[in-house]
Amino acid sequence: MLNDRGEQVLARFPGPVTVRPVLTPSVGLFIAVSMLIAIACVWGAWHAWRFNDSGSSIWGLGLCAAFFALVAAGSAVMLRTNSITLDRAGFEVVDGTVVGRRKRHFPWRDVSAFKVQSFGSRDYGVAFDDARKRAGILAKVNRAFGFRNSTLLEDYSLGDDQLAELLNHWRDRALGS
Repeated sequence: MLNDRGEQVLARFPGPVTVRPVLTPSVGLFIAVSMLIAIACVWGAWHAWRFNDSGSSIWGLGLCAAFFALVAAGSAVMLRTNSITLDRAGFEVVDGTVVGRRKRHFPWRDVSAFKVQSFGSRDYGVAFDDARKRAGILAKVNRAFGFRNSTLLEDYSLGDDQLAELLNHWRDRALGS
């Protein structure tokens, strides 16, 4: 059963409808803590430089600050740029990172049913088969382990199970009309 957000998206069939991630308290906290750690590392590096501490601690803290600042910036960029657009012909996924954006288009006729992909006891995305991808040796190995050849790692703040259900409903409607 779709939640309210999923039902609102499905009600806008045939689209196009663009769904983006939502800033949740946990994501906001993650970004804020990452930035605070980066600031603390910069302060520590400045403090070590000011008191002529060893060069390795300055470099280590500087690299730590750069890493956490990049994590925070990357998370914020992904919130602004990641999206999935659904329409009658298919869906388009836009993945944004600090180094650029990547768009991929999938026609409904070329994708299989969607399901939540689990690895052990954890869900890690929504998986489907893309008929346009060639089947190589690794594809056969993946299939033997129960994996599909394509995965959506972003859940667009719907949750993996809700996203899979929404995409299946949208695909059924698009192929049925």
